[in-house]
Amino acid sequence: MTGNLLKNAPSAKERIRQYFDLYITNALCDEGFPNGCMITNATIGLNSPDEQLQKLIRDSFEELEQLFYEVLSKGQQTGEIDPKKDIHTLAHLLLNLNHSINVISKVKRDRRVIDEMMNTVIEML
Repeated sequence: MTGNLLKNAPSAKERIRQYFDLYITNALCDEGFPNGCMITNATIGLNSPDEQLQKLIRDSFEELEQLFYEVLSKGQQTGEIDPKKDIHTLAHLLLNLNHSINVISKVKRDRRVIDEMMNTVIEML
């Protein structure tokens, strides 16, 4: 569902903003995902030598980072994002924000703080 937001919004920054807006809502919602994101939770507690679990986590990270990269690339093509920006690094930053939201929402359930994180990163684009 959230991956579709990255593909369907009118502009690159708007796609990213809509994705994170929904993501933050879900992270703070006790009904949908009361224990947070399975991938983030598994990564934080990853002391397991379970290669299958490690591969699942790597694949999930790479898939989301690739989606971010594609959106950023389209943004550069349309002139919305400066072509001098390193979109590989920006995609990694967005991936980091994605998982940081999960961690922060467990400790500080203040939507305003998390929205400020999102807005600051989007301004960097």
